[in-house]
Amino acid sequence: RTDLKSSSFYGKILTLGNYYLIWLLFGLNFKSFQTVQLFPRKFLQSIEIQSNGTFMPPELLIKAHRSGQRIKEVPLKYRPRPFGKGKCGSFKNIFKTFKEICRFRFQKL
Repeated sequence: RTDLKSSSFYGKILTLGNYYLIWLLFGLNFKSFQTVQLFPRKFLQSIEIQSNGTFMPPELLIKAHRSGQRIKEVPLKYRPRPFGKGKCGSFKNIFKTFKEICRFRFQKL
């Protein structure tokens, strides 16, 4: 999702911060990292997923890119959340995600 018009100011800051941090640390230039993703089963069975939070989708894209998988972005129309409230913007989740990003980036490959 690249249209952030319906996001709050806080949501826009989090989205852009997440995007630029992943872009700077991993050099990937996707329009979005937190999206619906489809992968071949063989690829998913060949990797070890380390993240268990909101960094999991970017981790999968990074590993797919590094392993030479073809990646195609397909734009989807944004549909607002019909009810409820997102929980990823809490300080606790932001800190956990930042920790996962740093651990993944600076691990020995």
